[in-house]
Amino acid sequence: MQSVDSEILILGAGPAGLSAALAAARCGKSVIILDDNPRPGGQIWRDGPQVSLPRHARRLRQAVAEHPHITLLSGAR
Repeated sequence: MQSVDSEILILGAGPAGLSAALAAARCGKSVIILDDNPRPGGQIWRDGPQVSLPRHARRLRQAVAEHPHITLLSGAR
């Protein structure tokens, strides 16, 4: 089991969770996103060999991945 600290914990890496994490992190908060899927996107933005993600989804994922105050824990329960 891994132990991490943050000021804000977000459950779910769907569009709302990713957006909330960015908003909080831009205010200087340390954020952890906990999601059970292997990649962020929730039920609406699933990955797969024949899936083309919308531009907004790709931008949101990239912004979260690059933000120094956001930790994404995928495949976690």
